[in-house]
Amino acid sequence: MDLKIITLSGASGSGKSSYCREMLAADKRFTLIESHTTRAPRTKDLSGEYVHVSPDFFRDQADGFLWTLDVHGHTYGTTRQAVLDRLGQPRRFGVMLVVPGCIPTLREFVNAQGAGILHFHCLSPSAEKLRERFGRRIARGDMTPEEAERRITDCATVDDDARRSVIPYRFVPADITIPEAAEQMLAVVRSLRSG
Repeated sequence: MDLKIITLSGASGSGKSSYCREMLAADKRFTLIESHTTRAPRTKDLSGEYVHVSPDFFRDQADGFLWTLDVHGHTYGTTRQAVLDRLGQPRRFGVMLVVPGCIPTLREFVNAQGAGILHFHCLSPSAEKLRERFGRRIARGDMTPEEAERRITDCATVDDDARRSVIPYRFVPADITIPEAAEQMLAVVRSLRSG
């Protein structure tokens, strides 16, 4: 099957956005597939990653969504049309930052269209590195120590779930630089396209 869609998943703070930004800058054939969310915009959001909408939008447009998920009190989703639009573009790859829960539905849909899909899972930094990172946020008052510990546990759970999953993930290690991670992912894509 012709590879058309690439997903990046991983726990919050695993580097998905940074790796994706680097991939998009390195190869113009890669473009984001837009999703919708009810959460407020964040400075780290990639340009074109989200359309920020109200909860009513999800209710009113429910039939148009390929998948929707509620995560941390916010709804996220991608429309069928957004995926179909990308599948229809020759010599282009659609890239999505996703939560693992949407991958089975997305995978089934893309394969049913006769296209291929590749999944990268970005592994989280070690608990020690996360404590160091979150320590700065605690010092600024952006996070409580309890929230930091919960996030560290969540990161380990997300990674463990991915390792046990039947989804054929390609794992991106946490102990490499952003350019190295992006180049590793691009090398996998190139090898699959030439194979």
